[in-house]
Amino acid sequence: MEKAIIAVRSREMGYMKASSLFGVPRTTLRNLSNPKYGDVRTASSVKIGRPTVLGDQLEEQLVEDCLKMEGDFSDLTQKDLKRMALAMAIKNKLPHPFNDHGAGKKWCKLFLERHKDRLSARKPTET
Repeated sequence: MEKAIIAVRSREMGYMKASSLFGVPRTTLRNLSNPKYGDVRTASSVKIGRPTVLGDQLEEQLVEDCLKMEGDFSDLTQKDLKRMALAMAIKNKLPHPFNDHGAGKKWCKLFLERHKDRLSARKPTET
């Protein structure tokens, strides 16, 4: 991606040629070659999509809290996770799309996907 952006910004080649030569999407290349994305390294490392509600640092803290609760052998349900996320957003005065009961199902699913290497959703088994 960096080589393609450099080629387009230095006017060595156009979007179409750079896209096919370097194997990157044409529209992405067109967007990222805009100087508003900063230097080449910054432009090539732009994250796609919406930013997370809590941000990387608070999400990491939430993961640590979940792991600590798991280490204390307390059952942590998805409902608890959603409430913890809401409490964390309110405590840090972050704008959030959560309702009064906590984060939504989609947020919880995406959160668990982002941290699947450390957290997993399990259904409790009866004893």
